[in-house]
Amino acid sequence: MEKLPADKYKTDKVFIDDYLDSIIADRKSKEEQERLTEQSKLEFDKIKLEQAKLEIELDNSNDEFGKITLSSAFGENVEAKLIKTSITFDNNSLNRPMDCLVAITDKLNTEALIPPSLYEALCSINNKTNKKENDTFAESVDSFTPFLNDENDAASGN
Repeated sequence: MEKLPADKYKTDKVFIDDYLDSIIADRKSKEEQERLTEQSKLEFDKIKLEQAKLEIELDNSNDEFGKITLSSAFGENVEAKLIKTSITFDNNSLNRPMDCLVAITDKLNTEALIPPSLYEALCSINNKTNKKENDTFAESVDSFTPFLNDENDAASGN
C-alpha cells in the first residue's frame, strides 16, 4: 500500500475518502479470507472426527458379527469383516431404514462384487464358448488326413 502524501490530505477530500475506503475494503477482504480459511479448517476437522467415529463404530461392530471369506471368480480368497448397517432407498420404497449385514474389505482387486447367479451365468457362457471351440477343433482334426498323395502310395507299393 502506498503512503499518502501529506499535501493531498489538505487539498483533496475525495481522494482521502477513496483511499480510506480502499484500506477498509482490503482489511475486510483479508478478514473474509481468514474467516473462510478457518471455516475450511473446521469443516476438515469435522470430517476427520466423523471418519474416526465411523472407524470406531466399524471396529466395535466387527467384533459382534465376525469375519467371512469372500471367494473371487478366479479362486482367490479374501477375508472381510461383517458389519451391520442401516440402509434406505431414495425412492421411498422402504418406510423405514432396514438393517443389513454386509462384508467390508479393502483387499478386492475389482470395483464390484457379483452375485453367484451372475457368476454362474458368465461361467455357463464361457463353458459354451469353450465347448464350441473344442467341437470346431475336433471336427478340423477329424477331417485332416495327412499324406493323401497317390505318388507316395505308389512309391510305397500301396
